[in-house]
Amino acid sequence: MFQMGGPKPAAPKPSAPRAKPQRAPKRSAVTVHLDAAEKARFEELGGEAWLREQLRAPQAGED
Repeated sequence: MFQMGGPKPAAPKPSAPRAKPQRAPKRSAVTVHLDAAEKARFEELGGEAWLREQLRAPQAGED
């Protein structure tokens, strides 16, 4: 039942500011055209391992 007068309920305490949730970094899409031998190697190794291998290999024109 509703009561007149009496103690008022305590005002809600302001909460500490919440930290924003960290978002995962956005990944960029890259299109790579592979010949049959490269495609077979890609499927054998899996995407990340193949890419690591490509990044370790000397680029054309480099020694």
